[in-house]
Formats: sequence, structure tokens, C-alpha cells
Amino acid sequence: SMPSESSAAYEELAAIASRYEATPRQIILAFLTRLEDTFAIPKASRSNHVKENAGAGSIKLEQTDIEAMDRLFPAPDRDTPLAVL
Repeated sequence: SMPSESSAAYEELAAIASRYEATPRQIILAFLTRLEDTFAIPKASRSNHVKENAGAGSIKLEQTDIEAMDRLFPAPDRDTPLAVL
């Protein structure tokens, strides 16, 4: 799930986002969809959310940022329900 804005994880996520002139949610979506044949169905209840989500499609994360995201949001070691961001 999305880290609290007061957390260290959010601060690192925000720092990554600023390097790409993107929002933290765009970075998360770009991270989740970076691999071929991988997709996400992001929630979008307003038109500005749709535009924000669409903006993630043009973001190509650098390897160092992918590694940072892997540290911030490690894959679960067992089956777990999917979170809604």
C-alpha cells in the first residue's frame, strides 16, 4: 500500500518522483508496469486521476531507482491479497 506521507519510505519515493518530474503514484505505476507482459489496473475515480495514471506510461525508471523501489516495496514471500493504492 501507499506509505504514509510522513514516513521515510514516502520521502524516498517522493525524491525518486522529483527526478522524473512525476508524482509518487506515477512512479509506483511505472515500477509495476516496467516489465513486458505486465499490467496494472489503477483506480481512477476522477478525470485528473486518469491523466495522472496515463502519465506513468512514459516513465522509464533507471536501474538504481528500480533497486530502490525493490527495497522500499519488497515482493511478498507468500501469496497475499493485492493492495489498492
